[in-house]
Amino acid sequence: AETVLASAAIAAWQAGDIAAAADYAGRAEAAIHPASPGAGRGSAEAAADVARFTDDYETSRQMYQLAVERAREERNVPRIVTNLADGAMISGYLGDVDAAEEAIAEARELVGHDSSLAVRAWLDYAEGEALADHDPDRAIPLLERSVNLAENSGAAFIIGVTRLTSSSLQVRAGDPLVAVPGLVALIEHWRARGAHLQQWITLRSVVELFVRLGELNDAALVLGAVDGSGTAAEDAGADADRLTQARETIRADLPDAERVLATWAAADRDLIVDRTLTRLRAVIST
Repeated sequence: AETVLASAAIAAWQAGDIAAAADYAGRAEAAIHPASPGAGRGSAEAAADVARFTDDYETSRQMYQLAVERAREERNVPRIVTNLADGAMISGYLGDVDAAEEAIAEARELVGHDSSLAVRAWLDYAEGEALADHDPDRAIPLLERSVNLAENSGAAFIIGVTRLTSSSLQVRAGDPLVAVPGLVALIEHWRARGAHLQQWITLRSVVELFVRLGELNDAALVLGAVDGSGTAAEDAGADADRLTQARETIRADLPDAERVLATWAAADRDLIVDRTLTRLRAVIST
């Protein structure tokens, strides 16, 4: 029961329903069977995910650490590795790069050539994500390797999140035009899988892209939709700072910005996605 409910929590947050994810995570914790090896690992991971997407990084890191402890009890090496990697990402978001690298190093000691491609891809992704805001030169090759491993394993979710981090880095630190085809592919990727939360995270990068390109009306369109969405995770850390800066630029430089933001905050999600894809494809064609 704990495993099923924890899995339901993961499915819920991927669909953008954080409230349902929190409910399932709580029910998973209540269903723990103390006599089972590793009891509590699944519910701890689910709780960590919920805390992560509600901007409670300290709780998230603690719960991932608990998940690691429970995985050790059942000697579940793949779960030890993935939960160590999850915790490393949170440490990176908190600016604790030393803790992130320590967790990654421990996980790498457990990963052998016989580990699944998906586990190895997740570990590379986690390290790249943890370093993205601190050492992008190290992050980029890790993310590229993760994509290759994930594509060979067919792990669609890992392919998506890894490409998202790579595209976001390109938007804010490289040539934003280079990121446009990848963003189009990502939006279509998440839409096909009903992964609304990741889709909104991708659209936040699109806001930054349009601001960098000087397309402030398009930036306001997407930002208004993100602000009005009921299936977007809360902004946190460096992502929140960048989105705040984009919002300030839009309000300062776009006439009637508040009306545009309010109009698109109430718009249909599919309409927003279609309009965004149309505008991005127009950028590619020019």
